[in-house]
Amino acid sequence: MGDFLIKIWDTILALLPRFIMISPHERGVYKFFGKWTREVGPGLYLIWPWCVDMGYDVCAPRVCGYSSQSISTKDDVAVAVDSALAFHIQSATKALFNVDNYEDSLGNILQGEIERYITARTWEECKDTQAMGVEVLKAVRESARGWGLYIKDVYFTSFVKHKAIRLMGIEPMKGATTV
Repeated sequence: MGDFLIKIWDTILALLPRFIMISPHERGVYKFFGKWTREVGPGLYLIWPWCVDMGYDVCAPRVCGYSSQSISTKDDVAVAVDSALAFHIQSATKALFNVDNYEDSLGNILQGEIERYITARTWEECKDTQAMGVEVLKAVRESARGWGLYIKDVYFTSFVKHKAIRLMGIEPMKGATTV
């Protein structure tokens, strides 16, 4: 009987209006009967659950670092690249509804464009990271057009030659630990 009353109470509370607070560094999108109607800024908003909904996200500038990638240049020099991307949201509506998970999507695009740039050039051509940054930034901006984001800059936190060693087999090396 207690679970039944709790479910009824939860249903009643779900039908009552509630307040949503949009912080100064956030922007929201107001949804009325399933249609996204307008963007809203910081403030306190009354939401009627049966007809109104609101999505919101942080619009402050951010820098996202992405995992290291190993790429071979046109002349078969192995390089490792760590990268980061600085951006901010210009349109909350587009950022929330034109792309699923824009941070991961931006990272995938960034790494793909870096890979495209490096594999088409020799090691000597790739050493000019400033030129690489300009071209990769241009390509990422073009790919993310329509997402409501402003991509400010691309950073290469590490760009080095390396040797890739891959161990094949089932048995771990002597002294190696497994997780």
